[in-house]
Parts: sequence; C-alpha cells; structure tokens
Amino acid sequence: MDPTYGFGGNGAGAKGCIANGPFVNYTNPIGPGYEYTNHCINRKINDLMSQGAAAATVNGCMQRTEFVTFWPCLEGQPHAAGHSGIGGQMDNGVSSPGDPLFWMHHAWLDKLYAEWQAKDKTKRLTAMGGTNIGPDYAPAFPPRPASIP
Repeated sequence: MDPTYGFGGNGAGAKGCIANGPFVNYTNPIGPGYEYTNHCINRKINDLMSQGAAAATVNGCMQRTEFVTFWPCLEGQPHAAGHSGIGGQMDNGVSSPGDPLFWMHHAWLDKLYAEWQAKDKTKRLTAMGGTNIGPDYAPAFPPRPASIP
C-alpha cells in the first residue's frame, strides 16, 4: 500500500479514488459490475474485514487435509478477506480485476494452494470435489440454479 514502492493506498473523496501511488490517475474501464465506464480505481480499506486473511486463519486452512474442506476455508476467509478488506473495486465480484491489487491477491492464493498441494503431492495434486454452488454467505456468486434454495 506504499505510495512510492507499492500500489497506492486507501481511497479519498466522495468516489473513494486512490489518492496516491502509481495508479492515482489510472482510468479504469471495467465496472462497476458488468458496465464499461471510465472511472478511477476506488478503495475503501476495512481492517476488520482483512482479519479473515490473518496468519492464524490461513494456517487453519492449510492444516486441512481434504480438498473439500481446504478449498471452502481458503475461499471463504483469506480470499474473501482480500477483496472486502481492500473494498471499492476489489469488493466487486465482477470488476475486481480492474484494481492491480487483484492480481497480487490471486497470485498469493495460488501460492497457498501450491503449498497445500506440496504437503502431500501424491494425493493433493489431483484432489478435487464439492459443488460449484456458492456458499450461503454469497448465494448469488456463482448464480444458483432455480432448483437450489
């Protein structure tokens, strides 16, 4: 979040545009949502929401031995915390790639997944399971079929 060597900090003003750093004057054509509009990258940092990516939470996810419990843990806490902790553009499920922090955040999640797999490569490199139905805390992402409440 450093303004000189990082990605800039929190948003400012009514629109929450980032106020410093290399992307301060960046015009983002993605979003909000599915719209194409030229706007600033906005952020609304929320330290409380970021707590889901705390070391203790990440370590708890990494201790899971089955994919069907590991993946929801990683998705539900560290992944969501990165998006909602930065807020603004990052908190939009469709247009979050418009904030360069999105790519760093997802690279970190890929790293965690690779580290989890490395703990038992024989079993975990091919482990998968579960559904593609979003959890109850995010019922519309991905959209649920009409037959599932």
